[in-house]
Amino acid sequence: MNIAASIMANLEGGTASLDGSPLPTDGYFVGGIVSALVFPSPIRFTPDAIWNLQVFTNYLRTTVGARFVGWWTDEETGQLWIDGTTWTSNYNHAEQLCEERGEIAFYDVARQQEIRP
Repeated sequence: MNIAASIMANLEGGTASLDGSPLPTDGYFVGGIVSALVFPSPIRFTPDAIWNLQVFTNYLRTTVGARFVGWWTDEETGQLWIDGTTWTSNYNHAEQLCEERGEIAFYDVARQQEIRP
């Protein structure tokens, strides 16, 4: 699993499995498990940046128990945000997690769009 390669292939955004399981085709992703890893613009994956990404995703998987990592590039700042995400099949649960974590949106997997409650 090469998260950096996946991110560079689609800087606009995406999701990857941290445990090798298939990505869900429905339900909702909610970020904010821990504070996001943010890369400044312009995005360059130097050896240090790749190391930071590897440490972050390993921490998410082994310490936090996250199964997925999501990323997106902020259109206004150009910054790349990388975030541990939770998947849930339930809209109300996604909305609750979003509120509890102070997130501004969560992601509808089937519709491939963000939802701002």
